Amino acid sequence: MSLNVQDLTNALSKEVQALRSELALIKSQRENELKSNMLTYIQALPEKELIRLTSDISDDVVQAIQLLVDTMMERLGIDNTGPEMVLQQSVGHLAQLCMWQMVVGYKLRELEALDKGASLE
Repeated sequence: MSLNVQDLTNALSKEVQALRSELALIKSQRENELKSNMLTYIQALPEKELIRLTSDISDDVVQAIQLLVDTMMERLGIDNTGPEMVLQQSVGHLAQLCMWQMVVGYKLRELEALDKGASLE
């Protein structure tokens, strides 16, 4: 049995192109998912990037964010002082908690950076 080298090369080239197109589609879908879902985006960050983003957070900012989480948990009627437990909550409430934590954390970090800049002058 003999194969035409040109036909084989063309067939392989078409397969490679099809795989590249499929990969581009998957990458595009993944990027869209990351853009639309903050939690997915954060989970996808490399560990070094996460460490870089959180390495110089002051204790005051961490405490303020923890206070926000505790307050939200209290408003949701969740006792977070007892032993750890599995909790089922609506996506809306969890999304609200995450959004508030993100906004407050961002603003606190911004204020902290401004304060550091002012203290350097």
